[in-house]
Amino acid sequence: MSTLKFIPPQQWLDPARSETVLFDTPRGAIKVSSMALAAEALSARLRLLSGQRVALCVQDSALFTLGLIAIWDAHKEAILLPEGAAGFLQAHRQYFDILLHEEEVSALDCPQIALHLDCFSKLKVTTPQVHLELEEYSAISFFTSGSTGAPKLVRKTLALLTRENKLIFDKLASKLEGTQVCATVYPQHLFGLTFRIFLPLCFGLTARSRIIHYTEELCALYPGRYFLVTSPVFIHHLDFKLKAPQQIVCFSSAGGFLPDKDAQAMIDWSGADLFEIYGSTESGVMGWRDKPHTHFTPFPGVNFVMGQQSYQLHSPIIAESELTINDILEFYPDGSFRPFGRFDSIVKLDDKRVSLSAIKRCLLTCPEVDDAEVVTYKAGERLCIGAVVVLKPEYAAAAHMPLMQHLRAVIGASLGEKCRPRRILFCEHMPQNSMGKRNLSALQELFA
Repeated sequence: MSTLKFIPPQQWLDPARSETVLFDTPRGAIKVSSMALAAEALSARLRLLSGQRVALCVQDSALFTLGLIAIWDAHKEAILLPEGAAGFLQAHRQYFDILLHEEEVSALDCPQIALHLDCFSKLKVTTPQVHLELEEYSAISFFTSGSTGAPKLVRKTLALLTRENKLIFDKLASKLEGTQVCATVYPQHLFGLTFRIFLPLCFGLTARSRIIHYTEELCALYPGRYFLVTSPVFIHHLDFKLKAPQQIVCFSSAGGFLPDKDAQAMIDWSGADLFEIYGSTESGVMGWRDKPHTHFTPFPGVNFVMGQQSYQLHSPIIAESELTINDILEFYPDGSFRPFGRFDSIVKLDDKRVSLSAIKRCLLTCPEVDDAEVVTYKAGERLCIGAVVVLKPEYAAAAHMPLMQHLRAVIGASLGEKCRPRRILFCEHMPQNSMGKRNLSALQELFA
């Protein structure tokens, strides 16, 4: 039985919790009292600036939380951009009026405020009487990953995000008591926002403010008990030859399909429990599982109704009465389900329906293949199938032409001649966006 209590956003910075440590940073611990004072000061600066949309391009969890709370207290809307590079910000300038960044971006025609960890130590008051206003309608907007098409902006309210975290709390609280949260994912996407930022604040847990980039950093964590927020791509590229950090109690993965073999390898290496999430930017969390080789269980209140060509999602954490999702799901008598790709991954070639997901699964069964993705591309007016393949290290030096012919033959024998990719490209690493997910347009450009 867990003694953790759910803390709604309106109580995150309650003066009664002034000595509670929110974040562990390279500059020391950040307590509630310091966060409240810094947020009040930043909110006052934001209120003086015209414009409602504030781009929050910050990777450090403590600074991200500071910016988010201050934006909402100033009655403005947070815009999460997946990249903070000058070129990207310039190209997406129409989406924001003010920029919060860890360093100023030259030649950007908008007000900018640079956030640094020093801002927490500059304001020293023993018992601050800060009254920040976080309303349920406070909004945050962020881009979808673009893994199934062009990225689009999705808007969420604080009320919906709070409700989502309460669902997660009811499933995870018993596992996470006494842990510290660390992460390998960025907070600019929904999974990172929910699990790296909201979860420790709502669970009353301390979080490590800096992101983990490499296996060596993970293995060098201070002694303690940790909840790791990570992704399939990070787990896939872990160096399991290094000595495992035995202090990881549980790890959560989302943002893409986590292969059972990778999940099992992580469990065997670290001894940690799994909590894998099935969801999307638009839907939020839909299902969870805590063991490899098992199905996903829907969160309470989440229901799927099959329409003519896709599922209609009914969920307590979406603003709409229902949401169309294009995932192909197989349901089982106990109510659990298993995803099998997307309806929009089925294409028609010469009047024959072909599943790109089935071709990908077939490639992944080949002993030579470490990773694969399958897309369509145009050759003149003809729609063609292309595959991008990452080979296992022991096959990296193999001649590509015979290997391509072999893989095409395997697919043809298993799925039929129409499913054989016209072209197979071999690369060292799969092209990814900032979230570690595949970008459909970037993959298709490889065949241009």
